Amino acid sequence: MYRWLQMMILLGLLIYMQMPNHLQAQTPQRMEMLQINLVLKVLDLEGSVQKIRDQMPQYQAFPKLTHQQRLIIRLPISQLHLFSQVIEKMGVVIDKQLVRSDLTEELKQLEAGIKSKREILDQLQKLISVADMANTLEIERQMRSMIRELEDLQGRMRAQFDRTELATIEVSFTLPERQSINQKLSSIPILNDLSVDALLRRF
Repeated sequence: MYRWLQMMILLGLLIYMQMPNHLQAQTPQRMEMLQINLVLKVLDLEGSVQKIRDQMPQYQAFPKLTHQQRLIIRLPISQLHLFSQVIEKMGVVIDKQLVRSDLTEELKQLEAGIKSKREILDQLQKLISVADMANTLEIERQMRSMIRELEDLQGRMRAQFDRTELATIEVSFTLPERQSINQKLSSIPILNDLSVDALLRRF
């Protein structure tokens, strides 16, 4: 039992030690997520998406999501506006928005949560040497809970740091509406019974 508890304590310490340095350090004064949202009208959806993908290596970008008429791209912040301008030239820009999300407070809260869980874990470690069997089982339960919560907080903090270290371009594609052709009545009755679309499909 005690050997298992020692392993759990070691695991908890390793979790913290394996955190990247920027997660162990204090959160910088301001942390922002930058994202450009584009609505782009194009004639050829697949061709436009492929052209954008072909340009990605030049801007150190990579696709995060490609789904139907939506493309999400991640790239260095320094390349955000440059690559956005390239994409805009591939169609007609219907809408463009620059979104700034301040994640500083959320990161500080996560950082405080991690610190609090580690302090509790340290206190539980000290209690093991003086606990009886019944209390040892309770300490074991609490330690497992603390380690799960610590892993969750660290995972969330990594994800938020990733959002601030890279920028995002989200492109929503639209296609031109099908042009309607005004149909006039013909002096030949049979032609009035045929739709223009039906006639065009024969050619």
